[in-house]
Amino acid sequence: GLSESHKQLYYRETVATTWEVSFRSVKEKDSLADTILRISAFLDGKLIQKELFYGANLMVRGSQVLATEWEVNKAFGTLMAYSLVHPLMGKQSVDMHLLIQTVIRDFESSEQLQWFTASAQLVLRRFPWGGDLDNMKDCIKYLSQAQNSATLAEELQITSSIISDLLDSMAR
Repeated sequence: GLSESHKQLYYRETVATTWEVSFRSVKEKDSLADTILRISAFLDGKLIQKELFYGANLMVRGSQVLATEWEVNKAFGTLMAYSLVHPLMGKQSVDMHLLIQTVIRDFESSEQLQWFTASAQLVLRRFPWGGDLDNMKDCIKYLSQAQNSATLAEELQITSSIISDLLDSMAR
């Protein structure tokens, strides 16, 4: 049999390879799903709200695309078909396993800044404090996403006006 270290390496490589095949299939089948997958790798994977993507301008294969609710839900359907995300009962949200997020971030290391920035912009769209108490409910709904963006920005050593604005909203 294989030693423990060989088993760990073998299993890790096998799982990553299997996911990579799924990532490629998604990219060929549904380019919006591919974009959402890569952005979602930088979100709080425990609770990814689909509405983060509704009405968002997303870069899909080099072109700006305004993502409609229908298109976003269809794209998430594609991701669910490949078991890359799982629906959360009673919520218009999905979860994505941390290992899937990590593998995507590793595969996309040269594009980390692009995908991280896209995710942080989506969160900021839904988390503008601005002193409006009516907006407090939405801010609380997306607090984990804002916190995740701030944590990742620190880990990846990314400074930007998006992160500054998010931190300002969180502080208020």
